[in-house]
Amino acid sequence: MSDGHKTAGAGLVPAIAPLLQAYAAAVSELPRDAQQQVHLTIVLETTDTHETHVVVADGPDATLVATIDRPINVRVSGTHEVIKTFIQASGSQFIVGPIRRGKITALRALRGSLVLRFNEGGSVRPSSGEVSQPEAVIHLSQADALALFCGTLKPQVAVMLGRIRIESGLPFLLSLDRIL
Repeated sequence: MSDGHKTAGAGLVPAIAPLLQAYAAAVSELPRDAQQQVHLTIVLETTDTHETHVVVADGPDATLVATIDRPINVRVSGTHEVIKTFIQASGSQFIVGPIRRGKITALRALRGSLVLRFNEGGSVRPSSGEVSQPEAVIHLSQADALALFCGTLKPQVAVMLGRIRIESGLPFLLSLDRIL
């Protein structure tokens, strides 16, 4: 990769396998013509171990690849442990949820970056498209971040209860409602 990250390695691969399985299961639930319209490129980057893993999904098939040869739809960067936890606990919901709800077009069209800064320390940065600056920054606990992506915590409720503090980017956060 040209960005200085090394690809693959064993690091996150075991954690990525369930993401691939969840993707395949979600796409298989769609009508056959809709299955062929699902095309995603997902990049997972670790900031501490400098690994980059690229998942390319075409129709019902999703695989790890060594190079990126098309636009990136979703990029998630953070420490190895945070990304592993994110994928295992809820990361597949950020990808699978919109597919199951018929919002894959909205997910592919999304452009921007969100930084989740955890109260316990660390952060994760899910982004879509090629962006350098975050569109929004929010502060929350890791447990609340996972609950948001799993759909068990509604963003509006979390804000009203003070469980999320919005530092910047309210318009971008509101645009996420199209896919969540």
